Amino acid sequence: MKIKTKQVSGTLLLLISSLLFVGLTAIYLASSKSTQTIATITESKLTSILALKKSHIEDYLSGVTKQFALMSADQNTGAASFHFDSTFDSFEQSSGISQSQKDEVK
Repeated sequence: MKIKTKQVSGTLLLLISSLLFVGLTAIYLASSKSTQTIATITESKLTSILALKKSHIEDYLSGVTKQFALMSADQNTGAASFHFDSTFDSFEQSSGISQSQKDEVK
């Protein structure tokens, strides 16, 4: 084989091997960085969703607490509850359900 042929084939082999090395390195770095980026983005989104759900639940419970406080402060609600409790015995008798029937249901 002539020196010119060896020189051309050696240069091509060097060029192809360096391109292959750079390409494989770029693919490896891109895939590892993309996996890390996706994990980071997913974690941050889940954290923000968790904080949002937590604030929604806290707001709901705060609203329910305020409603209970308002209802307990309202005298009409207390009076209605008292009248319901006082008429419950007569309601129970007018329904025609005996104590044994209630026990069967339980």
